[in-house]
Amino acid sequence: MRHACVAIIACLLAISAAAAEPKGRALIIGVNDYVDPDITDLRYSVADAKLLAKLLADPARGIFPADQVRLLTDESPEGMKPERLPILQGLEWLTQAGPDEAILLYFSGHGMLDDKGRQYLVSRDARMASPAATAVSITLVNE
Repeated sequence: MRHACVAIIACLLAISAAAAEPKGRALIIGVNDYVDPDITDLRYSVADAKLLAKLLADPARGIFPADQVRLLTDESPEGMKPERLPILQGLEWLTQAGPDEAILLYFSGHGMLDDKGRQYLVSRDARMASPAATAVSITLVNE
């Protein structure tokens, strides 16, 4: 999976080299530590998210203005942690992009299926027992 992400990022950076000025928004999310003890913690999601956010906002190589790259990780201040509400607010922020702006959503963390086969991004505060109420539905992301 890392190879696919690297290839996508390389393509985005190549496209940006031709652009006169960076335009767009990026929401970068990394979750290592989950509140629910039934969800296994991860080790590298936050580091991956931080590295990508830094690259995307780099004035010399990035494709987004630095103030248009939002990073939600376990290390972020309250209100910017990768919990359900800030993720939903970030998704709303992405939808406010103009028609000539690129948008990017990157999520590094667990995904899950509920008993009906619906897919979710597992936010830091998600509960394994009730994903519909506590995680972020892929259906919502796709809207």
